[in-house]
Amino acid sequence: MLLFVNSSMFLVLSQKILRRLNSSLKWKTLPKAGVPVVPGAIIKTDEDVDKAVKEIGLPMIAKPDNGVGAAATFKLETEDDINHFKAEWDHETVYFFENL
Repeated sequence: MLLFVNSSMFLVLSQKILRRLNSSLKWKTLPKAGVPVVPGAIIKTDEDVDKAVKEIGLPMIAKPDNGVGAAATFKLETEDDINHFKAEWDHETVYFFENL
């Protein structure tokens, strides 16, 4: 169990629940409970990819935002890595990019 506390909220989450939450949901909600998160971005288009690279910078991890664990995860360190991701991505799966 994890217990997150701030002045107005107690949040208890089991490890099982945390693993099932998608990355973007954790990224959006945990800061509200006072839990720091790394910089990240929700990726739905090629333009989102370019914006994330510009705003967050490299290196980043790109992972599907549907709770599949390490499947279809990319480590993005160079422009070649970005191009490889764009070529392999089906453009239907929403991704979450997070700073390393």
